Amino acid sequence: MSDNNTPQIFQTDRPTRWKRFKWTGRVILMVSLFFIVVLAIALYSGSLPNVPNMEAKAREYQTTLDPSNPLILKNHQNSKYKGFKDFLINKLKSDSLKKVKNGGF
Repeated sequence: MSDNNTPQIFQTDRPTRWKRFKWTGRVILMVSLFFIVVLAIALYSGSLPNVPNMEAKAREYQTTLDPSNPLILKNHQNSKYKGFKDFLINKLKSDSLKKVKNGGF
C-alpha cells in the first residue's frame, strides 16, 4: 500500500484547478441550455421554410425564353429552345393520339 505522508500525483494546495473545473462546467451548462431553448422554440413554433412554387418558376422561365413574345429579344438560344419545346409538345400530342386510336391509356 501507499504511505499516507506522500501526496497524490495530481494533488495541489491551490484552488485554481477546481475553479477551472467549475467554470468549465458552468460554461458547458449555459451553452447546452441555450441550444435546448433554441431547439424548444424551433419545435414549438413548428415553422417550416416555404417551398418555392415550382410551377410559377417554370412559367416564368417559359415566358422568358419564348421568342414569339414581342418583349423578348430573339437570339440563337431562344429559337433553339422554342424549336425543341415545339418538338416535345408535338411528340406528346402524337403519342397521346396513338394511344387513343389504339384504345390504350
